Amino acid sequence: MCGRFLRTTAVADIADAFFVEHHSIAIDPSFNISPSQRVVAVGQTTSGNFLFDPLWGFEASWKTSTLVINARIESVEHRVMFRDLLSTNRCAIPMSGYYEWVTDPETLVNLGAPSKKVPYCITASTPMVAAGLWIEDAGQSRVVMLTRDACDSVRFVHHRMPVLLSSDQCAEWLKCGSTPSLEKLAVGQYSDLEATRVGYAVNNSRNDSRELVMPFSGETQERLF
Repeated sequence: MCGRFLRTTAVADIADAFFVEHHSIAIDPSFNISPSQRVVAVGQTTSGNFLFDPLWGFEASWKTSTLVINARIESVEHRVMFRDLLSTNRCAIPMSGYYEWVTDPETLVNLGAPSKKVPYCITASTPMVAAGLWIEDAGQSRVVMLTRDACDSVRFVHHRMPVLLSSDQCAEWLKCGSTPSLEKLAVGQYSDLEATRVGYAVNNSRNDSRELVMPFSGETQERLF
């Protein structure tokens, strides 16, 4: 899954990268974007790409307090909540990296942290863009992020990861009237992904500073925030 991510790129630069001339999005970069917060997303109509700022997470009638923030790409075609969105409501979510937590007991022992979840920040040398689906709900747009099995380089952190799009895949994912191959998006290795252990301060969604992505330097790093 993906429960937190960061975006350090300015909205204006995202607009330039996706050839969006006009928008009214004013969201500052963040090192700790959490579910229910607004994100910057890219959609497409027959007139071209557009930027919008949906809330991260779908509200589900069977859940009272938990948002649905991820959709498994392997089953998204068959789930009532998502399947009708695949043909019309695909979007791209630019990010600078995402956070994931090691919970495997043996791995935690090897890390010297047997009683805690250990956070990692996963980044890449190239721009990261995640595949998403969005809805309009009571006048408010909402988004979920697609996930897939983790590739080899980051599987030790968590068995799931966001579906990351190359530039060609992103163009196809956004293209109106197309039917992208979910099977191709669900596989493949990302050679430039790097997982860095970071401090526990990222566990608190109120913390938001560049220090969150600094390599872990010991227990005292928690007390900086």
